[in-house]
Amino acid sequence: MRAALRLFMKKGIDGTTIKEIARDAKVAEGTLYRHFKSKDDLAWHLFRAHLQQFTHELESIVFAEQTAEARVHRFVEGSFAAYESDPELYTYLILREHSELDKFAKDDTHPGHIVTRIIEEGQKSGEIKAGDPFVLGSLFVGGVIRVAVVKMYGNIREDLTKYAGYVAESIWMMLKGEIHHE
Repeated sequence: MRAALRLFMKKGIDGTTIKEIARDAKVAEGTLYRHFKSKDDLAWHLFRAHLQQFTHELESIVFAEQTAEARVHRFVEGSFAAYESDPELYTYLILREHSELDKFAKDDTHPGHIVTRIIEEGQKSGEIKAGDPFVLGSLFVGGVIRVAVVKMYGNIREDLTKYAGYVAESIWMMLKGEIHHE
């Protein structure tokens, strides 16, 4: 799995062959084909398994908190800590999201579902302003992911966890403020 991830990140999925993955993993090609139908199947498995694991870990820390504000902070802290713990893996998840997320089954959860729940529950309790939870959620998730993307491209050099409080507070200010419709 790690060999495939490294090659996918270096050469792209289309530019990587099963033969290269097998060579780098020091296994026979046939071994990979016993577990995966194709290179795309392997790429999907990498994405799904790791996104599910990340989502479950994030969900447990976020919903251990009682207030919407604390949940926003835990989401950002958990996301940035996960990125810093394995930048290669989380870069892969971020870059593959748009091509893989539509394959998720209706019952599969991902971080966007966590954010929607934070917002909907926060709106019910009066902690978060009224507004479409998907629009607010898009602003929330977009803020977190964009900071990680800027780090991926080298424009942020420090550990992202250093910015978790600032980013979380900025997102919180947006979520609790008044919304103006035209």
